[in-house]
Amino acid sequence: MGSSINATGQAAGQRYGEAAAWNADGTLIDLSLNVVSHAKDINDQGLIVGYNVDDYVQVAVPIVWNDATPSQLPLPAGHRTGSAEAVNNKGVIVGWSQTTSGAPSAAVLWRKGKPIILPSTGIDHSQTAHDVNSNRIVVGAAIDSSNHVSAVRWGTDLQFTILPTLPGATVTSASAINDKNVSVGYSGVNGEPRAVAWTNSGVRELAALEGRRTGRAWDINRDGTVVGEAWAPDPKDDGVAVVWSHYNRAPRDLNQALKAPCKTRDGMYTLSLIRAEAVNDSGQILAHGYHPNEFGGEWAPVILTPVSN
Repeated sequence: MGSSINATGQAAGQRYGEAAAWNADGTLIDLSLNVVSHAKDINDQGLIVGYNVDDYVQVAVPIVWNDATPSQLPLPAGHRTGSAEAVNNKGVIVGWSQTTSGAPSAAVLWRKGKPIILPSTGIDHSQTAHDVNSNRIVVGAAIDSSNHVSAVRWGTDLQFTILPTLPGATVTSASAINDKNVSVGYSGVNGEPRAVAWTNSGVRELAALEGRRTGRAWDINRDGTVVGEAWAPDPKDDGVAVVWSHYNRAPRDLNQALKAPCKTRDGMYTLSLIRAEAVNDSGQILAHGYHPNEFGGEWAPVILTPVSN
């Protein structure tokens, strides 16, 4: 499964339970460590971050891959487990760490390889950093002792702000932020997540795909293109990958961009795009594709490249 795509079209993610990356031509870059691992983000210089599960103590540890060579990031003093979730183009990394597995997590920023625990909101039980932009503004989520989830933003001074929610929301999380400081995520109303964006004007609900009220926004690029997923009220609905060409415009089902069947590196398949995970500044979209086979079905990362009319 793909997690991130950079400006050159390189993607990072997970393959058969191990970290992997792909060049723009689809060739595999082997990042495997022979343990459970995941490449969560890749910046425009090809620096990759994520985690692997330490084979000896069986806890996740944050990893950075430089030219496909892995090294472990240091954890804050007293912490034993964690993950690197995102890296910006200046090499600043964010994620989370814990003293022990199952303990409350702290949001962490690594600068020049040194970990800094981000300030707590003061009300939360646990927090994590999901993304960081080139201005070193961080977004993520904080969970209080009542399991109320709030979207959080840490500014360049590392001080936090709890982001506004949709009316009635009890679960809100920020997934990504672009270099214009617009962030996206979701806000849960009556148990249904709604895709949202945060601008200088506050929070706005993104337009819903026709027939599919609920959804999440996972990424936003420099121009304001947003990608995510949407579901129908039917509990059997697996959802569809969607794109908003701008956060103030109507969404489009990305399956409309596919020809049936699709040509893949492994042959011709009928693909369903379930979730759009990431979008780069050129408008390339990394999505999760599913195709049925004799074993029931298989997931595959899919890159959609815009074409001029």
